[in-house]
Amino acid sequence: MGVIVMTGLAVVLGLFRIGAQSLWTDELFSAHVARGSWQAMWSFAAGSEFHSGVYHLASWLWVQAFGDSESALRSPSVVFGVAAMVMVMVTARRLFSTRTALIAGAVFLVQVQTVRYFQEARTYSLAMFAAAAATLALARALEDGSSRSRWLQYGVVAGVACYAHLFVFFVIASHGVALVLRRSVPKLRDALLAAGAFLLVTSPLVLAAAVREGDVDWLPATNLRAVAYAARAVTVGNGTAAMILLVALWLWKLWTSRQGPSREMTSLVVVASWVVSPFVIAIAIGTVRPLFVPHYLNVCVPGAAVLTAATIDSLIARSRALGAVSLAVLLVHSGYYVARWYDGTPAKEDFRAAVRFACDRASQQHARVLFRPTYVRSSMYYADDDCGEPIAGNLAVVIQRGEPAEPTPSGERVISVRLFTGVTVETIETR
Repeated sequence: MGVIVMTGLAVVLGLFRIGAQSLWTDELFSAHVARGSWQAMWSFAAGSEFHSGVYHLASWLWVQAFGDSESALRSPSVVFGVAAMVMVMVTARRLFSTRTALIAGAVFLVQVQTVRYFQEARTYSLAMFAAAAATLALARALEDGSSRSRWLQYGVVAGVACYAHLFVFFVIASHGVALVLRRSVPKLRDALLAAGAFLLVTSPLVLAAAVREGDVDWLPATNLRAVAYAARAVTVGNGTAAMILLVALWLWKLWTSRQGPSREMTSLVVVASWVVSPFVIAIAIGTVRPLFVPHYLNVCVPGAAVLTAATIDSLIARSRALGAVSLAVLLVHSGYYVARWYDGTPAKEDFRAAVRFACDRASQQHARVLFRPTYVRSSMYYADDDCGEPIAGNLAVVIQRGEPAEPTPSGERVISVRLFTGVTVETIETR
């Protein structure tokens, strides 16, 4: 019954105001892929977008069935997000208890990072689902009396999960860290079976990553500000004080459980490693080459929800009032940032308004929308709908981000209007 209620809540949170904000740059690229031909989609999924090819395939199929409106483009992420929530609850139930599972579902849902990526036409909710599915497979393999086939299943599931996003590799690495820390490494034959299956399944992905190494050159250098932002996002969504308090409670839970049942401690180490290890790996690699992108670490959000739920469950066991108050405070804090998200904070790049600005100032016969090279293909999503043809005439809109304006031809004047953070819209009109 609890899963059904949580599933209904997940659907509501995912669909509420799903089309309120404009598609932003990355989403517009997803739209470009999803609206293209099968051949074009496949060239992206197997080429420059190999790291999220599964998402693009699913999105393309979805668009063929349900259209390419903003809501339709974002809906696959709702489906993956609801599946992620269910997977979080099942994983928490397998590792801990039914009560922990219910708390984990609530904590995961009322988290701004969860809701945000439920409503974004990108692969990140699928990545959260994949990370939780791989951890569930590990939990099944770790159970007493588990068969060799479960380690084989774990290797296969973990390998397939990595196709959702490359940072899922770091979640799988966190499993290895947890097993070593708890000295729960499987028998050699089982370990080789799981590792062999994992390497076999992921070999095409690893090969593609090696061949397309230069495609990550755009990533920024690792910096403390980005790490702190990601830590807040993964743990509580936002708020440094709340993050510090929650991490302190996690440490309390780990410390007080060290003399408890071995199975519970192993479960705690698994989820704690799930939260921490991807950060450490990304930072370590980032010292050699740029890799640390805060929202890539959303693969840790399900682990943080389960660890938080296990901690609150322990508080409830000691004092129902203390546990209930702690859960209520956390949900109110997280809910505040979820409400702000629905209200448009932080604001996304508003290409919809940019194109409307241009079209409102253009004649019906002569309108032209110009975008910076990085936006050309994707941004025509709105230009096609709002401006139509012909795309030529005496009015142009240049969308830029932190770059100098293009030189304007003789006899033209520029009117700049800043519509949203970091993006300026300029109209160029002939005298």
